[in-house]
Amino acid sequence: MALKQTNKLIEPIIILSAPRAGSTLLFETLAKHPDLWTVGGESHQIIEHIPALSTVARGYVSNRLDSDDADDDTIQTLQTRFYQAARKANGQTNAGSEQQIRLLEKTPKNALRIPFLLSVFPDAKFIYLVRDPRENISSIMDGWRSGRFVTYPDITATDSRWSFLLPDGWQDYKAASKAEVARFQWQAANDAILNNLLQLPTNQFEVVSYQDLVTQPMEVIARLTEFSHLSPFSQSLQRLPLSRYTLSPPNKNKWKRNQIEVQQQLPHLQNTLTKINSLLKCRGLSQLDLIDTNFDAVVVQRPSAAIQNSPEFPKVSRNALCLCGSGKRYKQCHGIIVK
Repeated sequence: MALKQTNKLIEPIIILSAPRAGSTLLFETLAKHPDLWTVGGESHQIIEHIPALSTVARGYVSNRLDSDDADDDTIQTLQTRFYQAARKANGQTNAGSEQQIRLLEKTPKNALRIPFLLSVFPDAKFIYLVRDPRENISSIMDGWRSGRFVTYPDITATDSRWSFLLPDGWQDYKAASKAEVARFQWQAANDAILNNLLQLPTNQFEVVSYQDLVTQPMEVIARLTEFSHLSPFSQSLQRLPLSRYTLSPPNKNKWKRNQIEVQQQLPHLQNTLTKINSLLKCRGLSQLDLIDTNFDAVVVQRPSAAIQNSPEFPKVSRNALCLCGSGKRYKQCHGIIVK
């Protein structure tokens, strides 16, 4: 039976998202709240330097951790490590203190560790951040290319050292394209989050979209502080600053530099998108709308029969959603053959 949670860590707030979904921006914004403590960034070392939880020591199987991985010693060690490393945005530490604190935590790998985290922090409150998959997948691709987000240098995939998280089944993607790996990581993270959060009481998690965060920051942060049982945020949030991991200035159309590759991955995402939008709708929030009429001509031009039958043309089920993002079936949209 697991140890009772220490009374030093009260209702930790854990941000969950796919990599490159904007979680650092949300984390750095909330971390300015005077009542919140963080470990200063992501908790890779705090968790994975415990031998029993080390992804490397476990043979690189994946980053997934389950409730079975949370034995009494591990729970006590992890709670202690988080508490001792915690500090406020102003640099204040709790060294030598026995005070209770509200911890804010965010690490994308945690998307694969929710049952484990619940065993360590039973009263945790989760914030699920979702982002348009086109933007998110493109950003993951850019992150791989940048070389700034390597997590496992001993693993080579898509001609690069492995970046970001390791979901179950990652071995099947070692020879895949960057778009395929990025889509796999986005989908694995979101599927794991959805499958676990939807089993929790609705008051234990909240959902927010990246688009709302950047366009309506005051409204979003007000909703999240209320959900988290925090006092109202006193700072002005008319415009959020860039996060520390930003590769280039935000632009809603930035993903289009990877447009063709990203569009080819969209038919694989329908089930995940349906679940995300269903959750957003239940919470009264705007759904992810992938319809975009401002595509480059090379993408929206309907291919001829000769082109569609060529080996290089991406094979898409005629009943799948069209690659152009119109929301129509491929056979009723850009799958219409030009004679």
